[in-house]
Amino acid sequence: MSAQMADAINSQAMHAQINQAVTDTDTAADLLSSWSIHAELDELANTWRPALKGLQDRMSAGADALRGCATTHEWDDTLLGRDFEGL
Repeated sequence: MSAQMADAINSQAMHAQINQAVTDTDTAADLLSSWSIHAELDELANTWRPALKGLQDRMSAGADALRGCATTHEWDDTLLGRDFEGL
């Protein structure tokens, strides 16, 4: 359930919104190239792009880890149940 929630938050729609926001920031920087704010907008896009990609990757890895824990827990329950069958 938790892995599914992480997947739902880290969806393709979220990826598209993040990409659009960074692209829009790049576009604004280009359009304002003669303004003093150009450098700040450019830096904003260039620093947020890898930061948000890293967040997406960590969320994906977290969901995978949660799935792995759930599988291991289920496996442990099965083995533990077998240990008590003879009692």
